[in-house]
This record gives sequence, structure tokens and C-alpha cells, in this order.
Amino acid sequence: MRQWIILDGDPVAGGWAAHGILELARILEVADGFIALLDNRFPPDPSAGAWLLGTGEGYKEVRYRPEALAKPRWQRNKT
Repeated sequence: MRQWIILDGDPVAGGWAAHGILELARILEVADGFIALLDNRFPPDPSAGAWLLGTGEGYKEVRYRPEALAKPRWQRNKT
């Protein structure tokens, strides 16, 4: 995998295959965040974004696009 993009310009796994290694610290960062979520210790979402883990920089805020903020947070299609 060369890159995994979830939002414009924010790689989750930014080219680790190109370098031949995946840093253990990044995997542990995601695992610690998941444990915090299960233990109800995960911080609340930022008001205009979401948390991104696995970058090696700890909790990183990913800002939503302005048009996404105008919609309900978890809008579902009713069929």
C-alpha cells in the first residue's frame, strides 16, 4: 500500500510501503486510542472535525469540509 487517504491531503498510511517499514509507534497509537474508546476515556470530538490517530503525532484534529458542517452529523437515507 503506497497511501490510504480518508480526507483530502490527510494520509492515514502515508507511503509506508515505499519506505519498507511501518512504525510500531503508529500502530500502538491507534491501539491506545481504541482502548481509550472502549474505556470511555476517548476525548470528545472537536467541534468542527474528528480525531485522527496513527500519524505518530498523537491526537490530530482533521477539520471537516465547510459543506459537511452544514449537514446533520450522521445523516442516513430513509428507504
